Amino acid sequence: MSRAEQISIVHDNRSPEGFRYLGYTIVYTVDQRKYVDQMLLQTIERSISLYSTRSLSLRDRVTVLNSLILSQLWHTLCVFNLTAVFFSKVRTLIYHSVWRKKYPLVPYNHLCLPIHQGSLCILDPARQHLVLQFRCLSALFHITYPKVDIVSPVISSSLSRNNFSTNFSLTSFFIPEYQKFIMLNYSTCILNAMYKAFDHFGFSFNFSQLPIDFLLTLPLQYFFIAIPPNH
Repeated sequence: MSRAEQISIVHDNRSPEGFRYLGYTIVYTVDQRKYVDQMLLQTIERSISLYSTRSLSLRDRVTVLNSLILSQLWHTLCVFNLTAVFFSKVRTLIYHSVWRKKYPLVPYNHLCLPIHQGSLCILDPARQHLVLQFRCLSALFHITYPKVDIVSPVISSSLSRNNFSTNFSLTSFFIPEYQKFIMLNYSTCILNAMYKAFDHFGFSFNFSQLPIDFLLTLPLQYFFIAIPPNH
């Protein structure tokens, strides 16, 4: 079939690098994700090196970083589950590009605080990764996008690429035990990032608006405001 259609390159779980489609890199294995990690790091390094030759003030360096350099990551972070090691390396690049060799040294987290708190408001990629999942979660639970379900196909596609059942249940967001199988065996799946975002932002719901069949799958503890400790 490949010869008949004149297809010269085929990507699967044995390929050294992921498949790029419409700007998104689709990965099947951890090795392919490592390749993407390295590719993104090199992109950030090249951009930082390019702008480091300019005579920019501290505020200008942050503006260039947020608007021109880190913006190259957002597209990928929407659908890609990157590792803590990757974000640690990006933070190191960010810190050296902005603060350089200034003294005294300032903690990275302080540089990410808002401007009205006297900081620089650097966009932290690890936090942005969670923020970008917020829209997906909102659509998934019909919080702000009640008529558009753009997330279920993305989840189904991600699960199918990992040879996992496409019978995905929203209950897994409420019950951590349901998450363990995916988190342990499918580390490249975007669901891992969505689980983290769900816990990080502490999603709250109006249970009276949720379907009955979904409510019946939840543990009883979610329907109580508080459970006595001696219960």
